[in-house]
Parts: sequence; C-alpha cells; structure tokens
Amino acid sequence: MAENQKEEVKLLGVVGRPFVYRKVPVLVHKGQPIIDSLVILEYIDDTWKQNQPILPQEPYARALARFWAKFIDENCLSAVWKSASTFDAKERDKAIEESQEVLHILENELKGKFFGGEAFGFVDIVGTFIAFWLTAIEKLVGL
Repeated sequence: MAENQKEEVKLLGVVGRPFVYRKVPVLVHKGQPIIDSLVILEYIDDTWKQNQPILPQEPYARALARFWAKFIDENCLSAVWKSASTFDAKERDKAIEESQEVLHILENELKGKFFGGEAFGFVDIVGTFIAFWLTAIEKLVGL
C-alpha cells in the first residue's frame, strides 16, 4: 500500500504531500498537473510569454504583486468564507469584523485602479473572486 502511495506522489511530483492531488484547481499541461491557483497563474505567465504578462516585469513590482495575491488568498478569502459559513452569531460577527478589516486594507491599496497600474494583471485575477462573490456574501451575512 505504501509503495502505491509513493508512486502516486512521484507521478505528481509533490514529494511529502500525498493528498495534494485532491486540491482544485489543477491545470494539466503536457500531461503534467499544476496545482494551486497562484502557482497556476505563475506557470501560465512563464509558459506563454508571447501573451500580455500577468506578473509585472520589474522585480519590486513583481514582489508586491505576489505579496498582495498572497494577502488576498490567505486573509481576504478565508475571512469572507468564514463570515459566510459560521453559524454561531458571536463567531460570525467576529468573522464579519475581520472581513471588513482586511477588505478595507485591500481597498486602500486599489485606489480606483488595477493593481498593476493601467493593465489587468496577477493580483487583479486573484481578486476577481472577491468582486464575483462579495455581493452575494454581503447579502447573506450582512457584511
């Protein structure tokens, strides 16, 4: 049994994380699975260079884009989902407060533009989740 699991992990190329293949989304390119939204975006940017770049080319701007994408992924999304999925009123109020705080931080960074300036890019793609679902979640929990 352990041998089969080891082979399965090896095929996916993710040593030490045997259940990562159950995550979504997964991009399969040339028979190779690429897992995790942020990793997939960077893979697309690196693979299809003839298209408009997703990440900024300048190293500092690239680092900032990665920071804000991670902020959205780890802080905003989890806070918003927690506020929508918590049934205990006290816990939900706490989650709503946390959501409002992290979304306010994010809003202050946007300042009415795309994160990449004039072009839609990496952080904007990551943030589309918020734009798409936030109105429904606001109505559901009163954000």
